[in-house]
Amino acid sequence: MTADEIRELENYAIGVPLGQIEDADMLAFIGSLIQDHSHLREKLLTEPNRNKRGMKLDAMRPHLKFRASSLETYELAEAARACGAQPIYEEQAQMEQKRIWMPPSFVHEVPR
Repeated sequence: MTADEIRELENYAIGVPLGQIEDADMLAFIGSLIQDHSHLREKLLTEPNRNKRGMKLDAMRPHLKFRASSLETYELAEAARACGAQPIYEEQAQMEQKRIWMPPSFVHEVPR
């Protein structure tokens, strides 16, 4: 398979709604392409059937680069996003709490 064919397959997998995909291998491939929780939430919600959405999440879960939350978490995050709030996932909140903030640097300033 050439690089162009691989890129074409990746573009198809990312662009097609999850509701049109039933193949387990394609779900695994899509799982390997998902970047983060927000990307997963957007992809999951392209499946209109809630039961199938849960099964597809379970099929993609082992192939994700991060630990996926529950389906309910993503649905609630989408509801929050629809209301204008930016959803924050537990992983992101923990990282933010552990972040080390550096004091402002004045090295670049030239005295007058």
